[in-house]
Amino acid sequence: MLLDLKVTGMMCDGCANSVTKALKAIGDLVKSVEVNLEDGVVEVEVAAETIGDALEAYPALIFAVTEAGFEAEAMLPPGSELVEI
Repeated sequence: MLLDLKVTGMMCDGCANSVTKALKAIGDLVKSVEVNLEDGVVEVEVAAETIGDALEAYPALIFAVTEAGFEAEAMLPPGSELVEI
């Protein structure tokens, strides 16, 4: 399942590589990472069976990007929202 993150602070290929490395370090959750530097969007394919499982991955993805030194937020489909439990 694909999830998008809006990442700010990425300026070069080195930044994109840092974000990619941080996300892939999460482990089996992340299957692939595609970075669009121009738009500041990172598309992450996660190993999730349901949309609910996929949405639960957002906090781990955002934390990994933040720990790499960038700001990130979930890009949710219109009408969706994350609810903290």
